Amino acid sequence: MLKLFAAYILWKFIFPLASFFLIMALICLFLFLAFLWGRVRRSSTDGT
Repeated sequence: MLKLFAAYILWKFIFPLASFFLIMALICLFLFLAFLWGRVRRSSTDGT
């Protein structure tokens, strides 16, 4: 019973933390891709 309780506490603490880090990673990835897309578009327009 104690092991189940410990697993429950671990799940309650780790799941929000993991989801938070996942959301942060997705936001950083999106910003990075938007930055690269902006650079590519700017260089292509400057090249012509």
